[in-house]
Amino acid sequence: MTNPQPPLYTTTGELFQLVRVYYQVFNQATVLGVFKKLRCVEFDGTQNRWVWLFEHEARKLRLGKPHSQLPKKIRPVVIGSFTFRSDNQMLLDLRSVERATQAIEFFDKRINRRAAKVTNLRIVNKLFEVTQENTRQLIQQSPDTFFDVDNVVRPAETLMAGIEQLQQEENLGIRRKEALAWIEQQAQAPLAEVEEMSTNFYEDGIEPLEVSLKLRQLELLERWKGNRDANMLNIIQKLMKPDPRFFP
Repeated sequence: MTNPQPPLYTTTGELFQLVRVYYQVFNQATVLGVFKKLRCVEFDGTQNRWVWLFEHEARKLRLGKPHSQLPKKIRPVVIGSFTFRSDNQMLLDLRSVERATQAIEFFDKRINRRAAKVTNLRIVNKLFEVTQENTRQLIQQSPDTFFDVDNVVRPAETLMAGIEQLQQEENLGIRRKEALAWIEQQAQAPLAEVEEMSTNFYEDGIEPLEVSLKLRQLELLERWKGNRDANMLNIIQKLMKPDPRFFP
């Protein structure tokens, strides 16, 4: 059944989806020095966090709406918030996958990798209905409520466990057949509510992560529209289907 209400979007026009990026910090003083120099980052003493604003150095980011289309009365818009969990770990909380991938690139250009490096992220695979209750709850609740949970699924660990199991089969032909069946089974499984994944940003760049997060977003949208059978496999198949205008 199709959801009669539209999903929640951010002030800057992206689909609202919670993402937390994790950083390993090697020199906190250097990171704080960068924050203090950036005009788009300000300290919020009420919550002991550094907020990232859609202003100044960040105003040219490619979000759902350009900076120029945002009413002056709602500026500055907070698009992310940094907190230090310890001297060696920093968290960046965001409300869209677009903000997450652009944040990784934006701060990598400004924070020396010897001072801090992004390691992994967690994503909440859930869309939210536009209601006053939801909006109030999302504003009041700490991001920890969504991310510090026991049911986090780590696809990389699932993959390694699957590989170890497949390697027990000595027959190469059977192993290949079982591997394909296992991959298809994983792709057809519904998304876990909270996933943790490596960014692999320094090895592969940002594009593979952008694609991975976008596929999750598309599956959630299909399910929101009422397609309860939507999964990663049929989303990919749909995207790869030839356009009949060019391949009749």
